[in-house]
Amino acid sequence: QYVVVCTDTAWSAAKIVAAYKLRWGIEVFYRTAKQRFGLTEFHSRSFAANHFHMTFVFLAYLMTAVLRQMTPTLIDCTLGEIIDQYLRCLVRITRQGANHLIVSLGPQFARDFGLPSSLSP
Repeated sequence: QYVVVCTDTAWSAAKIVAAYKLRWGIEVFYRTAKQRFGLTEFHSRSFAANHFHMTFVFLAYLMTAVLRQMTPTLIDCTLGEIIDQYLRCLVRITRQGANHLIVSLGPQFARDFGLPSSLSP
């Protein structure tokens, strides 16, 4: 048995559940951003500094999510598992030209996830 609570008494239980399902992805993102990407670990009074921090947290989350979706061996991994692998390997980022970056991962990461040791765009 469940209790469904909403401030709009005109909404049916099904509509409340549907609205909550729409928010679930946001809740999961926020929890992961706080726990794994350091969203709440930065304190500054500068708007620009906070803006940059949040931007990099979002980018790190998106890059990890895209890596998972585009790599067949990572599809079943959680973002946390992928991040743990990041932390166990050495990563080198080098610029190639004006618009390209090369991300070189440690050999353990490549072995664990079946990736080449260097990923380039």
